[in-house]
Amino acid sequence: MEVWAVLDALETFLRYPGPGGSAVGTDAAPQQITIVSDSTYVVNCFRDSWYRGWFARGWKNSQKQPVANQDLWKPLISLYLDHQSQVTFEWVKGHSGNRMNDLVDALAVAAAVSQYPRRLTDPAGWFQSAKPTDQVAEHVDEQAAEQVDDHVAEQTSLF
Repeated sequence: MEVWAVLDALETFLRYPGPGGSAVGTDAAPQQITIVSDSTYVVNCFRDSWYRGWFARGWKNSQKQPVANQDLWKPLISLYLDHQSQVTFEWVKGHSGNRMNDLVDALAVAAAVSQYPRRLTDPAGWFQSAKPTDQVAEHVDEQAAEQVDDHVAEQTSLF
């Protein structure tokens, strides 16, 4: 899920950079984006250039196994390489009181829980400990939630 989220964020950022930004193909100075994630898998791929080893080994990881999620990694790495001067990655420890990371986690849990009725089974027990969507909101910092709502409203006004 983290790889897809970064791919979607970068595609969206480069297509619709927001106020003062420049979309791909324009002459304006490019905007910068910092991807903040609690996924060392995502952050280390770029910060520590894991992708170079994957290329050299024919898309095998250091254990000589195929890299998982190549369908997402390949377009993400390509996009990054085309725009690496605009993109930085920063790791943040998950579940450690970082307001925005906690908000994103709560939103992800809420989205997952809202999908549960569509699943016929829950073999891994993914949702047994998840809070129902209406309870997640109680655990999210209201000020951070309002900032996200404002940002979403601003971004959707671009369409």
